[in-house]
Formats: sequence, C-alpha cells, structure tokens
Amino acid sequence: MLGKIDCINGEDERKCFQLETNECDLKSEYRCSNGQCIPEAFFFDSSVDCLDGSDEHPFRNTSCSKDPFYFCEDFVNSIGEFSCGDGQFLSSNEPLYLKSVFDNCLNGRNILYSLELYSYKNLNKNMSECYKYVQCALKSLLFSSIINCVDICMGWNRYCGPAIKNLCPSFIVYPLQPILDSHVYFVYTPEHFLNVTDISYENYLPDYICYNFSYCSTFIPTVYINNRTCRLSNEFNFRQKIYKNWLHLFNDLRHVFKACLVATATVSLLPVYHCPNSSKSISKHRLFDSIIDCPGSEDEQEKSIIDDSCSLRHRFKCRSEDKCIPRRFLMDSFKQCQDSSDESFGEKCQISGSYICEYIRGTLPIEKLITFPKICNKQLDLIKPDEYNETDETDCEDLPCITRYTLCDGLWTCLDGNDEVECPNTFSDQCRMNNISQSHYCVNPTNGEMGCLPIQYAADTYVHCLGATDERYHCQQEYPLDYDKRYKCWKSTICINPNGLVNVIGVHQF
Repeated sequence: MLGKIDCINGEDERKCFQLETNECDLKSEYRCSNGQCIPEAFFFDSSVDCLDGSDEHPFRNTSCSKDPFYFCEDFVNSIGEFSCGDGQFLSSNEPLYLKSVFDNCLNGRNILYSLELYSYKNLNKNMSECYKYVQCALKSLLFSSIINCVDICMGWNRYCGPAIKNLCPSFIVYPLQPILDSHVYFVYTPEHFLNVTDISYENYLPDYICYNFSYCSTFIPTVYINNRTCRLSNEFNFRQKIYKNWLHLFNDLRHVFKACLVATATVSLLPVYHCPNSSKSISKHRLFDSIIDCPGSEDEQEKSIIDDSCSLRHRFKCRSEDKCIPRRFLMDSFKQCQDSSDESFGEKCQISGSYICEYIRGTLPIEKLITFPKICNKQLDLIKPDEYNETDETDCEDLPCITRYTLCDGLWTCLDGNDEVECPNTFSDQCRMNNISQSHYCVNPTNGEMGCLPIQYAADTYVHCLGATDERYHCQQEYPLDYDKRYKCWKSTICINPNGLVNVIGVHQF
C-alpha cells in the first residue's frame, strides 16, 4: 500500500504497490512517476499522456473547471494537491485552510469539503453545545460567519475553557471525521482549554493523535481512546510544541505520517528504496524527484543513493554536483540544481521535435545543442571536454569579443564589458544620455552613490563598483557553473546570488 488513503477501509490503496514497483520496457516505453507506462515517443511531445502529468513539464489545464471534456477527468492529483473533482487542482490538499477567493475551487468543492469535515450533525444537545465551544476555543475561522464566539463565550467570562470542562467528555475528537488519510484523528482533553484566558488563545496541536495501527506499524500505540490506537502528540516528531496556524500543523502532520505509507508485499527483490527508520518503501524512480516521500527526507538528501538515481532513465546530471533529476524538470523555470544547470539552456521546449525538445528528451547529446553563438561567450556549456580535451570556451583568447552575437546580449563577453557599453535601454545608455560616454553604470561601494564608471577602469583588477560589477571575471572564474553567483562581496573572495542580499545582512559586507 502506498499513497493517500481516501476510503475509510483503505481499499483505494490496496495493491497499488504493484504499480509503484512496475518497470517499463527500457527501449520502447517511458515510465510515468506513478508507474504507468506510455510509448517512449509520447515523452515530452507537448501532449500530456501520463495520468499524473509526469511526461511533460508540471502541467495543469486551467480551463478544466469550465470544460466537461473527458480529457480533464482523466487526470489524478499529485502529492500535495487537492482535487476539485473536475480537473482543477489546488496547490495544497490541506482541507482546513480556506484560501483566497481566487485560489479556491471554482466549483467550491474545497469549501464544501471543509464544512462537512467540521460538521457535528446528529449529536445530542449537550455534545452539540460542547463542539460549539470547542470550535470557538480553536478559532475555527471557517465558521466565523455562522457563529459568534464572543457572544457564545460571554457567559463564561469571555473564554470557553470552563464551558468545555463542564459540557464535554474526557476525550474530545475534533473534528469528528478523520483529519488525514481517512484514519488519523485529533483528540483534545478539556484540560487543553483550561489555560485559555480569552478566545484569542491558539494552540491547534491536540493532546492525542489516533490512527489505524495496521497502516502505521512504525508508531507503537501508548493509549487507546474509543477503541482507537493513539499516542500523545509529543510522542510524535513534530517540529513545534505550539501551533497557531492550521496550515503549518497540517503540513507537519502529513510529514509525520509519511512513515505510515508502507508496502504490504515482499520488497527485497523489487527495485525499491527502503526509507531509514521506517517500514516504508518507495520506488527508486522517486529518488531526487523534488517530492519528499521518506519521513526523514532521505530520498531527496541522502548522498549514498545518488548512483541509484543517476542509473535511472530520463535523468539529467547537474553539472557541478552529484545529483540527477528527472529530465522533465529542465527549463521549467524552477531551479533544481544548485548551479542552475537545469535552467541554463537559453530556451524552453515549445515546438515538439526542436533541438531543445530533443535534448530534454535525451535523444540529442549536448554537443549537438551548442550552436555557434554559444562558442566563446563566457558561459561554459560543454562541461565534459571532448576527445581533444576542449570545451566550448577553449582557445578563445584570439577571437574578437564583439560579434553580431555578443553585442548587447546582456552578458559581458569582453573583460571590460565593451560589448555592452551604451546598449539601448540599459543603465550604460543612461550614462551616455548624461554626457558621460563609454561608461558603465556603477554603485560606489563606500558611500552607495550611483554613478558612471569610464570603461578604462573596468577589468583593471581593482574593484570600483559595489558587487564587483566592473571586475566580473573573478566570479566567473571562481564559480564557472553557478551562473547565479555573480555578486562579489566587498573585501572578500566570496560571490553570492544578488537576490540573496537581504539574507546575508550581517554575514557578508555588501
């Protein structure tokens, strides 16, 4: 069994491990993330064929909620998504969290689901009163337009603790329905609310968490509540002791119970990875796929499994680190490699059969992708030298740095940046308009004043501008593959991503 349990008896996840461990024909088929096999030619052909959409860039058809076409109904939600039931998916499957108007299901399914989840129908009068006070004590914003907690708790000195102690049983299951995977329940005690001095108090973490032990053999129960196997919440590995945000609590709860998703088959001879300190096993195809499957995140961090991930088909090896990611992540606008080598191809796959699409598919070697304009452009594209021990940046000293390809392309090909001086719509052009010709825009590192630096002072081995924007060769040489690190710290040899300047205040001087 592996996946998200939706049916109370877990029937929807039985025998799914057979699909999880399924292997496809290495020569003629592409394996989807969920184990489905499709023809090799369907991988990255600009048409989604896998039920989970894993044969293309992360894809969701935004028009599905308005289109009854069967194409929309064939998709299944991925881990961490909430299905609206009509082809629309929300980025979080957290049912307690009411999103903004623009982020809800257009058909309102997530709101209806949440209302049903927290309903307490068919209870006797005392229990209904109990749950009304519990909702107020836990600040269930979902019902803020239905019940007025200030008026409700007014008769109890403006807080609900004594009312809960007086009306509720020793163990309060809230909500009454499973909070996760159709078998995980939250249980509070009246004492949980006695320390509440007003209705603004928040701690959503329950006293106990109950679950189906047959699904979660990793967690040995320490108490039984209403014939359910349970443990104190502090016996689980939560990151916080107090949670004042439902979303944070639910995300951590989901991470804790990843250990419960176990295989019911003998897996010793199957192509799986066994999560450490857990009974969970996952397909090796889930290694380094940017989705955390193991409770300890080992499937996305453990260095000992790098060889296993790199031996898989349709993988791309990051240039400056031992990490192999699914090829469908290339040029998807999200950096998966530390050096951004997965986003460094200059263009996206937009026309099926084009050079870039064929490279992403793995049918075209990188050497064939290096076009003439990329040679000697100060960006290393051919990482592994050829049979002559040469790359695309070898023997470039005698070539002119200003060509039709390098002129005003936004990159300094000349050491002094002469190929980017006075280019239209640039700061350098602003210098020209202010009667300071042949200059680069420059921020004085000592006083922060902005000005223009004459080109003869660029690449003279002395830093005149903040971030060494006039001495760019240093960061290029120190970090040839990490294109983001092009800002040199003042009086330091360290180069960083300029987008991270806010995060390094007090660590590096600007």
